[in-house]
Amino acid sequence: MFWIIFSLVSSTVVFFLSLSILFLRRKLLDNAWFLSEVAGLVGLRGKEKTKPIVILEALKDMKENLENRLKNMVLSERKCFDILNCLDDIVVILGENKKIIFANDVAKRFFGEERIVGKRISEVCESYELLNLLEKSSDKDELKGEIAFYYPSKKFYMVTLKRISNGSILLVIMKNITREKMLDKMKKEFITNISHELKTPLTSIHGYAETLLDGGLEDVENARKFLSTILEESSRLSRLINNLLDLEEMEHGEVGMDMEEIDLSRVIDR
Repeated sequence: MFWIIFSLVSSTVVFFLSLSILFLRRKLLDNAWFLSEVAGLVGLRGKEKTKPIVILEALKDMKENLENRLKNMVLSERKCFDILNCLDDIVVILGENKKIIFANDVAKRFFGEERIVGKRISEVCESYELLNLLEKSSDKDELKGEIAFYYPSKKFYMVTLKRISNGSILLVIMKNITREKMLDKMKKEFITNISHELKTPLTSIHGYAETLLDGGLEDVENARKFLSTILEESSRLSRLINNLLDLEEMEHGEVGMDMEEIDLSRVIDR
């Protein structure tokens, strides 16, 4: 779960940087156009220069400075989008009327279309769960939900929706959690199975111990058999408990490998 949250937070941060660069770039382009027009007037030299011309020259310098800043911002913007395209998560930005204004490479492959920018999300996605979640986010700054896709194979996604730029833009991040869901299912099945397995040795131990207490000790031969069975079942119980402890360690990434030789025939017989 930590990596899911970390991935979603990382994707969100990168997207905010990309959008900030994009909007600032537009402002700089507007300023650069104006300064370019003004700077074109500068061509006089020497004594012909007046105060207005000096001002125009200063504006020309400002234009060149803005152009340099713009070039640097374009490079930064490209780096941000390159990072977004390297993410394993599906990342989409929706504008007015839920039109797609950006989609990373993973999103394009997922929706099966290369040119999805400019289309409404409903045109490229038929998932009722996703579209319903998007509809619910209309009056919320942030919304999270888990959805499933059933074609071509069943997959689960954790969807994070976040409104930015005064709510006019919706950031959509979809994290594939299919593996985590499958592991969680396997864990539950394992715990269910091992719970039944625990009952068997406990029942045997309880039954033989009760028999011994009720007079079974007088029959020495049977008593030894009962005690041997109790010892064997208690060992089995201990192994099951150790398996549960190993599972707990695996969840925390602390499991170690203990190598030892075993008799496969005994394992198969069990």
